[in-house]
Amino acid sequence: MRMKFIALIINLLLFFQLVGQTGDGIILVTIDNENITKEEFVKVYNKNNSKSLSDNKDSLKIQLGQFINFKLKVLEAKDKGMDKTREFISELSEYKQQLAKPFLFDNTSFENLSFEAYQRTKHEVRASHILVRINEFASPEDTLAAYKKAVHLKSRIINGESFKDVASKTSDDPSAVRNGGDLWYVKAFQTPYKFENYLYNGVINKISAPIRTKYGYHIIKITDKRPNPGKLKVAHIMVSVSPKKDSLQIDKAKLRIDSIYQMATQGVDFAELALKYSEDKGTAANKGELPWFGTGGMSHEFENAAINLNRNGNISKPVLSQYGWHIIKKISRQAVPNYEQMQDQIKKMVSNSDRYDICVQNMIKRVQRENNFLENKELDIFYLAVDSTIFEGKWKLPEFIELEPILFVIGDKKYSKYDFAKHLEENQRKMFPIPIKNYVNQQYDEFKNKKIIDFEFNSLSNKNTKYKNMVNEFHDGILLFEIMEKEIWEKAKNDTLGLKQFYKKNLDKYNKFYSADISIFNFGTDTDVKKLKKDFEKYKKKGLNDSLVSLKIKETIDNEFLFIKRFVADENNNNAFKRVVAQLKSGEISSKQKTIIFEEYYNMVYLNTPIAKTKKSWKEYKGILISDYQDYLDNKWIKELRLKHKITIHPKALKSMF
Repeated sequence: MRMKFIALIINLLLFFQLVGQTGDGIILVTIDNENITKEEFVKVYNKNNSKSLSDNKDSLKIQLGQFINFKLKVLEAKDKGMDKTREFISELSEYKQQLAKPFLFDNTSFENLSFEAYQRTKHEVRASHILVRINEFASPEDTLAAYKKAVHLKSRIINGESFKDVASKTSDDPSAVRNGGDLWYVKAFQTPYKFENYLYNGVINKISAPIRTKYGYHIIKITDKRPNPGKLKVAHIMVSVSPKKDSLQIDKAKLRIDSIYQMATQGVDFAELALKYSEDKGTAANKGELPWFGTGGMSHEFENAAINLNRNGNISKPVLSQYGWHIIKKISRQAVPNYEQMQDQIKKMVSNSDRYDICVQNMIKRVQRENNFLENKELDIFYLAVDSTIFEGKWKLPEFIELEPILFVIGDKKYSKYDFAKHLEENQRKMFPIPIKNYVNQQYDEFKNKKIIDFEFNSLSNKNTKYKNMVNEFHDGILLFEIMEKEIWEKAKNDTLGLKQFYKKNLDKYNKFYSADISIFNFGTDTDVKKLKKDFEKYKKKGLNDSLVSLKIKETIDNEFLFIKRFVADENNNNAFKRVVAQLKSGEISSKQKTIIFEEYYNMVYLNTPIAKTKKSWKEYKGILISDYQDYLDNKWIKELRLKHKITIHPKALKSMF
């Protein structure tokens, strides 16, 4: 939430869009010893204005003033040490990592992977699989044994055994006992990427070779491919069948659903039938309507029947599911959105999926090529020094081993065996034991890749101006947020005494509307308004209340006359009183007049008290008062900052922009 707010400040305030100082341009402004170039300001201006500089002189001067104000606030935050706090450093570091992602990794691969994923979301693949589970860090011997087992299981299927039987008896996927390995219809992102690649590239009914994922080896059989039906909105009527259903109960329920189906297809309102007959009490009172759902959201039988309804309003024949018999009415369908609509969601999913490893590996290879990566992967000493205590999080680095030799070099950074040993010690955790050699190799690859990525990350500001500028924007944006919160926002909200004093000094601004205690009456058409007014004022002089006056007037004018209400009216919240104030201001009525008739509105206003300026307490204006007080404090603060710092606008540079 905080990042969104800071980003909003950056987008809303022109002057957060800093492009960084080049140091080699014409100096436009100097604040103390800090120079701001003409080039910097022109880029800022052009980014946020459609008019050219020469056509917008007045606006340019105003914006230059606001730009200077912004710089002064950021400078004040730095003077107060806000950029040195642990919270600021941590927050900026988090933003830097998020901002760096598009610059660090292979953008072409990322875009290709994102578009590929979108294309795949338009189709679904039904497949079955058999899993031979093997730890991703297992020893070569165990890995080979698992592979041979997967090959053997495939041969059994090729030789005539059914995939379902082999899966239910041998698969390490627990659900296979129940579903025979059938995964139903799956889409992109629902399986590991290597698994998914086979689903979308494989052939229907062909048995795959063993495919390795982090879960183990898979044997896959594709049984169908179809377009993604999108999201469906349906209504249904259900006749339930108990879980311990027998054929007699099923047939009896079928007779009931058949009779309901006949009524539905003969024109009887589906919503009425659902209310009267459906045994799904959660939907019966709502016309039988179910929430929107997609593939996997309902039982397979129900889902297929709903998908096969071609037109809105079509009703399915009775369908049996694990819950009972259903008839289904199609209401609507939402197709898969286009890529422009889905790309943000797709890219986020790519970033969080295993396919993103492709982008990471491409980046690592590039950084290695560009920065003279050299490696001496000699890890035998670690295969001996690391023992099973590392899987308990208790391993200690032995003191006697030689750890000075360099493992790899990237750019000007060298990483020794000691550095890797510290990585092992600091990153150990309780885990299921695996072969020591596999563990050390896996940890080394993790350590090496992290250091390569860190090297590129730390070099990014020097290599990429766009990234550097974005970091500067967030750096100053965070500082502005912090200093504004401390100096203006919180102060205005909590300074009760200051708010009261500010209100008293600006009474005319807040109490600028007229008000009065009024009574409103309506009268019928063809009413003699002169007689109405005369009789009304006569009864009022006798001290009768509004309701009693209304009854008396009805009798005297022989027409409708209705008392509406009595209240304290404000000219900005009641139209009838607003018209009264307008006539008073224009001189149409005098300040002493109490009865005002508007014939065109069949409406009469009686002033129980004279019209006067509204008088409210400061609390009744608190919302707008705080906002105005913040502006007041901000303007006052800016004046103080401008006195505190030496500001020089260089005339020649300013003039050259016109």
